Amino acid sequence: MPGPRHPILRAALALAVAATAAGCGAGSDAAERPASPAPPARRAAPKHEPAARAATSAAADAPLEQVVGDLLMTKLDGPVASAQELAAVRSLAFGGVILFGPNVHDAAGVRALTTSLDAARAPGARHAGLPAAMLVSVDQEGGAIRNVPFAPPDVTQPQLGAAGSVDAARTAATATGRALRDIGVTMDLGPVADLAVGPNRTMAGRAFGDDAATVAPFVAASVEGLQAGGVAAAVKHFPGFGASTANSDEAVAYVDRTAAELRERELVPFRAAVRAGTQVVMVSHGVHRELGSRLPGTLDPRVATTLLRDELGFRGVAMTDSMNARGLREAWGDTVPRACPVAIGAGIDLLLLTGTLETARLCRARILDAVREGTLSEERVREAVARVSVLRRQAASTAALPPR
Repeated sequence: MPGPRHPILRAALALAVAATAAGCGAGSDAAERPASPAPPARRAAPKHEPAARAATSAAADAPLEQVVGDLLMTKLDGPVASAQELAAVRSLAFGGVILFGPNVHDAAGVRALTTSLDAARAPGARHAGLPAAMLVSVDQEGGAIRNVPFAPPDVTQPQLGAAGSVDAARTAATATGRALRDIGVTMDLGPVADLAVGPNRTMAGRAFGDDAATVAPFVAASVEGLQAGGVAAAVKHFPGFGASTANSDEAVAYVDRTAAELRERELVPFRAAVRAGTQVVMVSHGVHRELGSRLPGTLDPRVATTLLRDELGFRGVAMTDSMNARGLREAWGDTVPRACPVAIGAGIDLLLLTGTLETARLCRARILDAVREGTLSEERVREAVARVSVLRRQAASTAALPPR
């Protein structure tokens, strides 16, 4: 088969195939070194390479307007998609949704909702050469933080960490993945890879523990379990949010860690997650002043590209925490839609929006405007689309995998 006719897609095609072939990359354990690309970890022969080629080459000639919506994940208003929401899905205005309490009544209802979204998306997606299924995510960390209250895990990450059984964490994650997949969910926004450390112990109620070496195997096992159960894992909040001064949902969050300190502690669980093959990494809105940044990590290439891609060797999908978080808006100092192309330019592939449908439409428009104006390259946008397309196909193809 000839390669993609769109020259900009050649780099994205090579990247996507490499991502599925390598699965993940290994970062250095050195305390201090210049950021540089890390060699990929050795993994089994790739199972998804044909899907990767299809995911990138099929959309090679599609107009950018038809594919850019795949970089957006937003929320819905109720348990049934409205006519307006379904019309937006059909037009490929956005390609993913996050489900919250108002969307989740029972298993049958969620399954009907996700089926209706897939049916609405499929014709337009196939025409554009994109994977047909929607990306459907939930926050399913455990205990009270479960967007799907009737699905596991009942226990929290701190409880699993205190019990000390990595196998129990893997088992809980596998059960969670299976239960979510059964109702049409394709991605869990977890596990939390942060440490319960820092001035305010921001993540103490959600993390496996405070010791990086102890937390790392729990994170890796959770990634393996979720993905064996059939959903993509989205490890969070990169590069570590435990030492933040605040929760970015409520205020600007500063994470005063040097590069050496991050490598020694915070990055250890994320490095384990990448080696375990996590398909998604969620980048935090923490402002890393010690790295010379004044912007949230989601808008800063020093975090989303240099640390995540170059240092850890991650080749999957990088996504944001909610772009509607107060901490991002106040640190950014402008509107959420204007931040969207900045995040893509920084190395983000998938934007999580938890505001209105209009915010998602404006975000899409701002990305296209930025490409036309030359402040965001079309190549970077298409690279992100390629990564998200591979994620969709990987998520579909792992649905029936047995637990590890």
